[in-house]
Amino acid sequence: MAVDQNGRPIRAIIRVGTTEDGCQAESLRPGIQAQYLLADKVYDSQAILQTAHQAEILSVIAPETDRKYQRNDNQD
Repeated sequence: MAVDQNGRPIRAIIRVGTTEDGCQAESLRPGIQAQYLLADKVYDSQAILQTAHQAEILSVIAPETDRKYQRNDNQD
């Protein structure tokens, strides 16, 4: 679900079954101008972080504890 700066929903994707939430992240973003990406650690993937960084969106995502390579959050 994508929300505005006040936490009000602006876009949602509802899937049947047990589809992982993280794989839906890119489908939520088109057409939405954002400064921040606040997400649960299920969204801690290199692809999501890189896409946000390229779009100059500051991502605030807790790292997965079993991440093979721990990330450096200093993306500057």
